[in-house]
Amino acid sequence: MTDLPRVMLLTDGGSRPLPEMLRLLDGAIELGVRALVVRERQRPCADRRRLFAHAAARMPDDGLVALAAPAPFDVPTHLRSRDPLPADRSAPWGRSCHSWAEVGTAADDGATWVTLSPFAESLSKPGHGPGATPLLPASACARSAAVAVYALAGIDASTIFGAMRWSGFGAAVHGAVWGAPDPLEALVAVLAAAGDGGTRTHPYDPMKE
Repeated sequence: MTDLPRVMLLTDGGSRPLPEMLRLLDGAIELGVRALVVRERQRPCADRRRLFAHAAARMPDDGLVALAAPAPFDVPTHLRSRDPLPADRSAPWGRSCHSWAEVGTAADDGATWVTLSPFAESLSKPGHGPGATPLLPASACARSAAVAVYALAGIDASTIFGAMRWSGFGAAVHGAVWGAPDPLEALVAVLAAAGDGGTRTHPYDPMKE
């Protein structure tokens, strides 16, 4: 049994060349990222799997590297909100959620982690953010402690600490890093603002079925 960190990094390298993305993943892990979801859905499947394998080979044993769906059954997978459950759940998996009800369903289904959005207006998708009835914070909602909840959307150095309090656990970083001229410099600022964001405080069982 290990624990998940409170900061998760979602990748979105856009048009960055594959060698540059490999270097950036190395840098993120060296900076202390211990939960990483490789998205990159705009890339060929072979490139996505290469990025995943590269990061997984370099991640310390107490870390987590997941591949956004579609992904092979035998690797940690991050599902979209409407993706079906993995047929083979021998590897840990998570899901994108957009309400606390969806968080509860994912927890009941056996998810190890979820992202919950939108916390604030998206940095990578301007115009996407809380609507007329924004999500309530974790303190106002009943949720299962069996799943790690990561706030998503609008997370940067100025909002990450509040986002972790809002979710009741952690925050997932995306646009603030990959939209920056220097992603690693932006990541340093986010991790510093999170305080002890690398501290593991939520149970995570790599052998969970």
